[in-house]
Amino acid sequence: MRWGWALVVSVVSATGAAMEAPVKSGWEISGKGVGEARLGEAVPKSLRPADLRARYFARYFADFQPEEGFRFQDPPIEVAIADGPFTRKAESEPIEPDAAAFAAAAVKAVEAGAKVRSIRVLGEGPKTAAGVGVGSTLAELRAAHPDAKARRVPPTLGRDECVAMAPALDGVYFHLAACKDDERVVRIDVRAP
Repeated sequence: MRWGWALVVSVVSATGAAMEAPVKSGWEISGKGVGEARLGEAVPKSLRPADLRARYFARYFADFQPEEGFRFQDPPIEVAIADGPFTRKAESEPIEPDAAAFAAAAVKAVEAGAKVRSIRVLGEGPKTAAGVGVGSTLAELRAAHPDAKARRVPPTLGRDECVAMAPALDGVYFHLAACKDDERVVRIDVRAP
């Protein structure tokens, strides 16, 4: 008999509604994407639920780079889209990242084939082929990927002042609060290297 598990994550969407769902564990992290979400490809149909508009986010990231996409709980990822309405507008003039103002246009962009720009794994479930995911320690990452290197970086989204990378996983960035063996991965970014 095979036993499974579920983790319930609660997030407040752009519309303020709480969303809860069990986490799938079958989404593998690679340099090409996370499960069905692949870099440079259209957002997969499995990530286009009826409430897609409520899952939309818009923000500035790191050094004031506009970013927008959709937040999911099953699997626990954010999928950022390329050339979305907020990004296009923010690149031409400084504006507030008002998710409500751009959500409908972003959903239309996805329906028209908007491409995946990056993916963030925010919770337990998705893992690399070697079994590393959010919650793994830096020591576990290094055991699974002996060539992994960690270095300090400026914080971006919080609790992420260390990033570890393994050459075999080009484009996969493991974020930790500090570069210590007992620190746990808090987020995994997948983007073009």
